[in-house]
Amino acid sequence: ASDRDLAVKFALLVKSPTQDLRHMLMTTTKTNEKDPNVTQSGLIIDGTLDEFADLKLTPNGVDMTKEYLKASPGSTFNLSNDEISTFRSFKRGSGEEDVEKALRELLHKRYLSYRESGLAGVLPYARSSSKNFDSGQELSQKTEASEFVKNRYPEFHKYILEYPNSKPDGAEESFSWVNYSIDDKPTIVLIHRMGLLQQNGVYLFCERHFYVSRSHNSVQGIGGAFPVNGECLVLYVSRTSTDQVTGFGGSAKRAIGSKILAGRVAENFERVRKVEEKRNQ
Repeated sequence: ASDRDLAVKFALLVKSPTQDLRHMLMTTTKTNEKDPNVTQSGLIIDGTLDEFADLKLTPNGVDMTKEYLKASPGSTFNLSNDEISTFRSFKRGSGEEDVEKALRELLHKRYLSYRESGLAGVLPYARSSSKNFDSGQELSQKTEASEFVKNRYPEFHKYILEYPNSKPDGAEESFSWVNYSIDDKPTIVLIHRMGLLQQNGVYLFCERHFYVSRSHNSVQGIGGAFPVNGECLVLYVSRTSTDQVTGFGGSAKRAIGSKILAGRVAENFERVRKVEEKRNQ
């Protein structure tokens, strides 16, 4: 963990077999039904630019367009220097459609870079003219520090740390993009899910937000679904990286932030549980 982390740990009993939860995790994307902050989402199956075609700069697209057109190094957006140059290169009179097109291309390039090189392919965020923040390196460090998974399930740990290498037999994965409304602003996320079924029926999974357009740096959750009499017990640890809890009073900020985040994550998991149980009725 780092001084940027908001950590959440919890357990949840789902009245569905592990196989159903596995299906939901790997073949569906986030929806407003499961998380009220979701405004748009889409699965990435073939890895083409067309799969980002539905992405819109919503809510408050007009104001956000103006912000993107004057993008600069800092904490307003998570952009590399080259991505900032792209937005700053637009001619006067460029509008929302131009920015949306550039965002789709940005997301597609970041997705391809991650697919090819894993966490080493995550482009850094420009925080100043001379300073970058390496979100990929931070995700690698927190994955390496996952001692329980590392010790109990080393094959899965090696896979999520060294992706796209070291993929064990039977491992599965899925990709999606999601547009969240955070602070009434579009926050676009690229998500990678990885899963591996163990011989004893335990299903291990990792959800990694390897790109976040604004608000925070990244999210990674690691958990397991353990079969219990036809149901499954889900144990889950999630860490959100944000610059908003560093500096003076950081410990208090992290404690308060983690408590708030825990409530939100628990509410969303409860919604997922209800959706899954309703589907199985």
